[in-house]
Amino acid sequence: MLMSISFANAKAIGPSVDNWPENYDSPIYWLARKTFSLSEVPDRAEILIAADRHYEIFINGHRIARHRGFFNGDEYIFAQQWQDEICEALCQGNNIIEIVVRSDPWRNKNYRCFRPMLILEAKFSSADNEYKITSDTDWKLAIISNWREEIHRGAIGTIHFEKIELPSAKRTILSGFSQDNLSPVPTVQINNLPVIYLWTSPPVRIDIHSPQQLIKSGNCFFLTVLLSSTFQNIHMINQS
Repeated sequence: MLMSISFANAKAIGPSVDNWPENYDSPIYWLARKTFSLSEVPDRAEILIAADRHYEIFINGHRIARHRGFFNGDEYIFAQQWQDEICEALCQGNNIIEIVVRSDPWRNKNYRCFRPMLILEAKFSSADNEYKITSDTDWKLAIISNWREEIHRGAIGTIHFEKIELPSAKRTILSGFSQDNLSPVPTVQINNLPVIYLWTSPPVRIDIHSPQQLIKSGNCFFLTVLLSSTFQNIHMINQS
């Protein structure tokens, strides 16, 4: 049975976008960023987050969680709790948490558009201290251009190439992009959220396809081409 939840102090926030989703025929990628300070590295950490629609969480440049929220929409939103790998990404002193969200304007049987939004509560604790951060209008937001570039559209589907590399702990996503790829936007507080449910069992993709016969065999080699310092390596496979 699904359990509805509420966020104690966090505010739902999102980028300022006009006429969503009517004026959009492609997803938008946007970034929410918050700097916070810790007196020590905590022993325990947890994050409660809901976003419309897909998101990735980075702390000090390390990706600690990613989720594809297939069923969010204007009738209900699912929240997830994360605990693993958070403490390992934290450090004493200043820390940066960044969430990249992909918001889709499309409507289908499993998705009813709400609007680009994010709500988050994080708690970091040790034997003597506890520190909390929550989403509010003090967070900095920006629209990201070309987080994923569409490189092919065919009869079967669309292939996307994720151009940005995972930054090191000394870099953040913001510093990994040039200003040409970032458009800072006002951080808007969003009211009147749909009911929020806690998603305790995130879906696991199962590939039901299994090969039936060997069509061709041979040797292959990998050619690596480095695009730039902020781009991932592209691995091209040639098969003979």
